[in-house]
Amino acid sequence: MDLALSKIPYLQKGNLKKLFKHVKDRLKSMDHTVQKKSYRILEEICAGKSSDCKTFVSSNIEEFQNVLLSSLSSSSPSSKGVS
Repeated sequence: MDLALSKIPYLQKGNLKKLFKHVKDRLKSMDHTVQKKSYRILEEICAGKSSDCKTFVSSNIEEFQNVLLSSLSSSSPSSKGVS
């Protein structure tokens, strides 16, 4: 997942979609490290400055919201960056 994080600025929309699907599944993991890395990847996709990132996020904003709202209730506090 660390490698995927470093590649986000260079990914095209199709690959961003695949990564997003992969990350959505990992948010439900019982492993807190996997959850935390998944949230970090979502953060990078949303903050991406490339036109592909911006387009992907804006066209999937509702799905991002649903994923975040549904996963936050079951995530560990350390995965969310809350102390």
